[in-house]
Amino acid sequence: MMPAQPRTPTALRVVSVFSGIAGLDSGLELSGHHVVEMCESWEPARRVLADHYPTARIHDDIRTYTPSVAYDLLAAGFPCTDLSHAGGRTGIFGKSSGLVSHVFRIAEATRPQWVLLENVPNLLGLHSGAGMDHVIGELERLGYRWAYRTVDTRFT
Repeated sequence: MMPAQPRTPTALRVVSVFSGIAGLDSGLELSGHHVVEMCESWEPARRVLADHYPTARIHDDIRTYTPSVAYDLLAAGFPCTDLSHAGGRTGIFGKSSGLVSHVFRIAEATRPQWVLLENVPNLLGLHSGAGMDHVIGELERLGYRWAYRTVDTRFT
């Protein structure tokens, strides 16, 4: 991993939840932003995060987590298990994908300037788009404006 770029006036302080092994976070750091705190439940991934982000506090349970630092961007690649073709396709309110509710809880409690969510394209179509409707509804309820993009990595 490349070292983080120095903070500039436009750099954002990032809190990352559902961090995994920091794919989303690595891109943000390479763009000049700084990850200040993380939340990831899977122990092997937390070991990777601790190695690559030694100054970031890493929490282990999204259900009880609230950021303890000032930050600008809440980044979340929330679980797709219940949304993807490979999973059970129970939808946005499934046991795993339903954990996205904690992103909205955290955003409501801490009011970051930005929220960045990443998930599978099936969020748009499964159960007639109920997942995307839920995400949009929650963002609007919290006063955020939103936009979405579908990115196919085969063409990037």
